[in-house]
Amino acid sequence: MYLLIRLLSDKTNIAFRNVQLVTELQLTSYQRHQQTTMQDQIARLWSLYRRCEVSATALLKQMSTKYKPCV
Repeated sequence: MYLLIRLLSDKTNIAFRNVQLVTELQLTSYQRHQQTTMQDQIARLWSLYRRCEVSATALLKQMSTKYKPCV
């Protein structure tokens, strides 16, 4: 009986760790996607600035919105 309880406990712990790993991988994937999106937006802004389509003030204002903390 005690062996069965210990084996079930071990299985439960393994299942819990697997759920945590899946959640962490999903979070990592989401963070990577968000970072790539932000870097693409920043590259586009710099490109506009280099072509003199956006002023330095406008560039800084738009950049500041990219790095504001999430609420």
